[in-house]
Amino acid sequence: SFGQLMVHIAAQNSDSCASATGTKVPPSMPSSSGEVPALDKQTAIKLLTLSFDTCAKELDAMPPEQWNKEVYKFRGQPVLASEALWYTFTHTAHHRGQAEVYLRMKNIKPPAWRF
Repeated sequence: SFGQLMVHIAAQNSDSCASATGTKVPPSMPSSSGEVPALDKQTAIKLLTLSFDTCAKELDAMPPEQWNKEVYKFRGQPVLASEALWYTFTHTAHHRGQAEVYLRMKNIKPPAWRF
């Protein structure tokens, strides 16, 4: 569902940001792995807001040397904090595109945005 897509964006954003910054995912955030729970609109909005606000705060506090630090491995290859954050950006952009197509199919004009 559209709501599950929004919750997925919030959960994955929180997970990747926490990995990159060396912090923890907010306790109220659903897991980014496994099935995404179906939640009501207000909860999905709260989770998206929490995810982006928390990540922005963590990035502000992140020391410069963290950007080039290995934060996890993907298929045996090291992933730096900067790469994890780039993944987060492209992941969110990908799913925003999906959300816009969904809205247009329902004859709803997506909100304007500026890059």
